[in-house]
Amino acid sequence: MRLGITAMTAACFACATHAQQYPTVIFSEFTFSPTSLVPGGTDRFIGFGLPRASDNGAYWILDAFTDAAAPSVGAVKLVGSGSTANLVLRSGNQAPWAPTGQTIGITDSEDAINRYGAFVFAGFLGGTAPLTSRQVVLFDGAAFSVLAQEGNAVPGVPGEVYGAKFHSMNIANSGIAAFGAFDTVGARPDNMDDFLIRDGAVIASVGITVPVNAIQPYGNFSKTDFFISADGSQWLLHAWLDAPTSSDGVIVVNGAVLLREGNTFPILGETTRSISRASMSGNGDWFAVGDTTANKDWLVYNNQFVASTGSIVPGGLPGETFGTESFSYAFSPGRSVGPDDFTYVGVTNNPNHDEDEVFVHSTKGVFMRENDQVDLNGDGILNENVFIHHFVGDSFLAANGKLYTTCTLQNASGTFLEQAFIVIQARENICYADCDGNTVLNILDYICFGNAYATNDPYADCDGNSVLNILDYICFGNAYAVGCP
Repeated sequence: MRLGITAMTAACFACATHAQQYPTVIFSEFTFSPTSLVPGGTDRFIGFGLPRASDNGAYWILDAFTDAAAPSVGAVKLVGSGSTANLVLRSGNQAPWAPTGQTIGITDSEDAINRYGAFVFAGFLGGTAPLTSRQVVLFDGAAFSVLAQEGNAVPGVPGEVYGAKFHSMNIANSGIAAFGAFDTVGARPDNMDDFLIRDGAVIASVGITVPVNAIQPYGNFSKTDFFISADGSQWLLHAWLDAPTSSDGVIVVNGAVLLREGNTFPILGETTRSISRASMSGNGDWFAVGDTTANKDWLVYNNQFVASTGSIVPGGLPGETFGTESFSYAFSPGRSVGPDDFTYVGVTNNPNHDEDEVFVHSTKGVFMRENDQVDLNGDGILNENVFIHHFVGDSFLAANGKLYTTCTLQNASGTFLEQAFIVIQARENICYADCDGNTVLNILDYICFGNAYATNDPYADCDGNSVLNILDYICFGNAYAVGCP
């Protein structure tokens, strides 16, 4: 039977909600599974760092450790799109940006990547490199360059040079990079030697800079929570002022204090006791989590209340509320790709502590929780006796509605197994033909669809009949021809 364009397109868009609704492993530590193999190598993964992604989720970057023998030390850096990745750096290999004999050492896991595939990271060199070889390195899509190095001058601060400590890597879509540097070396005393660098210039320093809406200078910066937006115009910082501990924690956005410990928390009417974590997504949306003096944990999105201890879990079980029964915190900072299009992690009052941690989408509610069964081999069949044990580290939401995160896994008996990097459809794909989620339709979307088809990704079942064949390619082509809203 020949299906017309209208029928095929309708079937394809109906399939937007048919796409995978269960967690699927991209990489894992299971030695018996092909998901443990390092792309392009023969070694296998034995650990994962924190995943980072571009603002639209089209590209992601992930550090991992493998069982490779010396001199590689088994550290690799992967750059991926969708469910596929390429190995871009391996420890022990010649560093492309360094003199001959200087090799890639262990790099930090707080990398950053933009929508064009440019990325920035921190690490040190090995081989014949000097011991003082800590660096911040940029790959602009064509070549590597060093942005900062241990022993080099801190820009605009006479007599002060970088030490061995860098953190919070960021890169805008324009290629502008930002990062933190602390414990620098020089004339500055210890309480004045932490800096935030953006586009080669200091934008804040401990002991000197006084943010708007405060009278005290910064006393300390978070070593994880400094972010810039994808267009480079906005930034967020979690920091502590040189103030009494009851009121020193702050969230600073674009240089101004917007949240502060010791102040009354809106909605709850209680005093904010602590701010624990914060994040800013590529679109400039930001999140913060903390608690009050009445022991209520809270989550805010762009300074607007989202949830607190005791709040009903959206899409949760009957009577399920957020709480901290099995964790010391109730929430983790969220990730956003558009207005009111975000995800976050919460801990609930579920009496079964093997099922009390959930991923929530802002409009769809709970879409994944502990003890959900996982597709280990990506064949669309849940037959490997593998379940989510605990969500680990960071996550990111792509424009196509897919959520990527790391987690630990267990079997049906609750026995801990291994760690994995997984993906799940958090919400329907608003534009099915935008396979890579970069909001632009081009040949890369056809390649992305082909990869999904080759790996039996349920996304490739465009016509929704649970069979992958040439009709799915025709369906995808028709959707591509119609375009995106």
